Amino acid sequence: MDKLVLILLLLVGIVLSAYLFKGKGLFLIAGFNMIPKQHLTKINQVGLCKFMGKVMVGICVVILLILISNVTGNNLFHYVGLSLLLIIVVFSLVWTTYAYLK
Repeated sequence: MDKLVLILLLLVGIVLSAYLFKGKGLFLIAGFNMIPKQHLTKINQVGLCKFMGKVMVGICVVILLILISNVTGNNLFHYVGLSLLLIIVVFSLVWTTYAYLK
């Protein structure tokens, strides 16, 4: 059952990352709709969307590593996936804070 859930999460993640790669889907980014209108002009919205698509691909890789860990029973994939997830989250928080301001 847990393998099926991971496969479904992987498929949803791939679809969402493809949608974000097109430069669309700003409504999917948490908190973006709460930004005041005068600050929206300072943000490279298409670049931010494409970057979040890349982050979603990274998260899909993490889900794939965890799925491989469940199938093979090798915990190394699980630990590598969780470490990679931590690195992706910290990097994306720092990068989006500073890089996409015009």
